[in-house]
Amino acid sequence: MLRLLVEPIVRAALAEDLGRAGDITTDAIVPADAEVTVRSQVKQSGAEPITIDYAMEKTASGWKIFDVSIGGISLAANYRTAFGEEVRNHGVEGLITLLADKNRQAAAKPRRAATLAGSS
Repeated sequence: MLRLLVEPIVRAALAEDLGRAGDITTDAIVPADAEVTVRSQVKQSGAEPITIDYAMEKTASGWKIFDVSIGGISLAANYRTAFGEEVRNHGVEGLITLLADKNRQAAAKPRRAATLAGSS
């Protein structure tokens, strides 16, 4: 359910600058680790780089992202706060309704593809 909400946020953070002069660098993952943070920087022409960190966990079916931080702001923590407020104000059913509505809206929007500069 959250994938439809989170994916456009990450795409939006990247799409604008990767179409221009973008460069991504990523730290290495140690295969023996069960949980890692992959730290990335998107270098922008004429501006400070954007940091995008992916908190990942190794599962039986492969690596899974469980949090994304953009510019030091955790999407999981941000959603946890927003969801807690929604539950306090409208109950669990209100949260479910809100998420279903947001997912319908996200699914109805056309997706804009992000492209890497110089990629084919």
